[in-house]
Amino acid sequence: MDPHELLPAGERWAAKEVTRILGAADISARWDWSGNNNGNGEGVSKPREHRLRVVLLPSEPSGPGWGLAASTLGTTVVDRVSAPPAVYVFYRSVTSLLSRSQRRSRNLSDPCFLGPTSRVLGRVVAHEVAHAIAPAQPHASSGLMQAGLAPALLTAKHDVAIDEQWQRVLRAGLSQLCSERAGRPAPADH
Repeated sequence: MDPHELLPAGERWAAKEVTRILGAADISARWDWSGNNNGNGEGVSKPREHRLRVVLLPSEPSGPGWGLAASTLGTTVVDRVSAPPAVYVFYRSVTSLLSRSQRRSRNLSDPCFLGPTSRVLGRVVAHEVAHAIAPAQPHASSGLMQAGLAPALLTAKHDVAIDEQWQRVLRAGLSQLCSERAGRPAPADH
């Protein structure tokens, strides 16, 4: 998740936040810290699992095809034909948002910064994971799945969640992805 070691030890804190948010939507998350994914999603996950990569990058890429604003916190790349979905989160954008929201510059080596940064990273990852599961679903009008995530929501000390409509969408989307992977039709959502 953190190939540039931007947040040593913080990736597991961020993963806890993602797991908590998805768990509230009745979606379990498991983290493979070994890096054993062979790049095409084969051989490692079970039929009722859907594997995706989560990568923390120093900043947003600027090459052809990306077209991201400088303030972009994360993005999801979904190409179901050749590779599993990938979530990219941009560390400098997240820490910049955090510093602005707290109206002061933070020393990134300060251990007190690790918790809030990990919480915000976890919320951005959860938002992007939801897009990986249901890429055709539009953003919500409020909450964790809104476009242009509000700094107050991302930095809130209280728990945040995905709204009920998006929770249903995620469960149906995950069921469909797992069924596709197993080679059978997705069950009807009632």
